[in-house]
Amino acid sequence: MSRGTCGGRSRQARAIAMAAVLVAGSAAGQEVPGGAPASVDKLLERLEALEKRDAENAALREQVRVLQERLEKLEGTPKLDGDDGDAGPAGVPPAATGKPDDGPPRVDFATVAGGSVEAGAEPDSGWTEVGKNLDMKATWNNGVQFATGDDAFRFHIGGRVDFDSAWFRQDSNLLVGDTDTDRLRDGGDFRRMRLRADGRFWDNVDFVFEVNFANFQDFSNAGQQVTIGSVGLTDVNVTFRDLPVLGNLKIGHLLPPISLEHMTSSNYVYYMERSPAFDAFINRFDYANGVNAFDTFLDDHATLSAAFLRTGSRTVNPFGAGAGNGEYGGAIRATYLPIYKDEGRRLVHLGVSFMRRALDEDSTSPSDRSLVRSGAGREIPNVMATGRFFAPRGQYYINPEIAAIFGRWSMSAEYLFTGLPETYARQLNRNVFLDPRGSAFFQGLYAEMGYFLTEGDHRRYNRKLGAFDRTVPLENAWIMKTGRGRPSVGRGAVQALARYSFLDLVSGNPSLTPNAGARAGIEHDMTLGLAWYLNSQANIQLNYVRTYINSVVRGASGDFDALGVRVHFDF
Repeated sequence: MSRGTCGGRSRQARAIAMAAVLVAGSAAGQEVPGGAPASVDKLLERLEALEKRDAENAALREQVRVLQERLEKLEGTPKLDGDDGDAGPAGVPPAATGKPDDGPPRVDFATVAGGSVEAGAEPDSGWTEVGKNLDMKATWNNGVQFATGDDAFRFHIGGRVDFDSAWFRQDSNLLVGDTDTDRLRDGGDFRRMRLRADGRFWDNVDFVFEVNFANFQDFSNAGQQVTIGSVGLTDVNVTFRDLPVLGNLKIGHLLPPISLEHMTSSNYVYYMERSPAFDAFINRFDYANGVNAFDTFLDDHATLSAAFLRTGSRTVNPFGAGAGNGEYGGAIRATYLPIYKDEGRRLVHLGVSFMRRALDEDSTSPSDRSLVRSGAGREIPNVMATGRFFAPRGQYYINPEIAAIFGRWSMSAEYLFTGLPETYARQLNRNVFLDPRGSAFFQGLYAEMGYFLTEGDHRRYNRKLGAFDRTVPLENAWIMKTGRGRPSVGRGAVQALARYSFLDLVSGNPSLTPNAGARAGIEHDMTLGLAWYLNSQANIQLNYVRTYINSVVRGASGDFDALGVRVHFDF
């Protein structure tokens, strides 16, 4: 109703009301000059209230009409050009044209609301046309993000850098590396240096392309024959979102779904290195070519992820390429949050992973490195190793996990058990193996806890992935000059950390172990750490590690101390 129409109706109502009062007064034989205005005012007040209510009802009917048309769109099936049937305009279902179809009866909400849809009104389809508006705006969200208004197209280009320095003290009798004379040496390295592009197109397809310029720090050095400095691949995959049954489907070079610390991004980990069990058994296929279906359930309180993978070739991990018959594997991981409160400030996480894989050329060589590192490739010596052995029946993994966050306090723990049903020390040819060692079983675990010294800060958790998320300080850290003489200072977030880790690489009958350098044994580590989060994208980590190794070689057991400092930033 236009403003002019309302004004015209008001004037007409005032005239009619005045005439009615005068006529009523004359019929009663009364004087009305003084009483007419009061009576008219009362009538006008009632008329204005009715007009206001009528306007509100009209607006409500219009909203209901729009909702009804959207509902009819959802109930109907859009017709394509050339389709038969009582279709309206191309792409509009019969419900939008008011023509009958075979669907269930629908209530006319506009009629129920006390009105009717005006003839000739343009219908609001209620559909979103992807790609109609391709204008993108740039924002900063832990990096530069470009996105269309409907978020159907997104693009981000960024990267991450970990710059490490390390210092060691080692017992003289402790055997490490490839020879009996190798030592742990002080030094520094770029633990990670990656460039990344990721985003979304046409609303339902996500993509990521990430290149690592320090890939050898991510890959076990046992038997490595690749030149230091080669560029490798990490995440290079495409994900089809919101599929029926499967949920989401990722295809390409990806993380196999196993272990909480594996599924937590290196941008968010709290220690300079993951556990020794991760390094010995998961890191060698940190990335694999494959297909991964994943989804969440129970209002994002549960996750399920399953993958079919190419796990055999040593070059698949760093370069995404490799050949070998039958070298496949499968992994599945499930998580559940029995407690989730205060937007993740209080939670309990439970999870379990299973994996079965064939080995590259039926062989493997479990080994692990120190929990702070310096150098590249063989400059980072193994501290324990089994040497190369053969297992034609493959390898399986079982990995339960638990984690909790209670305000400033947090903890996590995992146990990894892996078995090889049949092992041999030597191979004669492709199908003949010598020197049987029976079944081999290895195990490892870690338990860690953290406490934020800064009030209001806490660990974050990603319910879509069932893993820890980015730490966001309540207040960023800074120190800047001001015009008042005293600098302006921000605290950041500070987390104190402690972790115990254990790895058992003694198995086989007799034990599988090399003839020189690092040998099989049992390892115990105690890590104390301090992490200072300057902001959500940069932090400084300090780790002190005390490691004791009980070697299978008599007289070769001992310990070493390591101190590491990391500067991390990502964008």
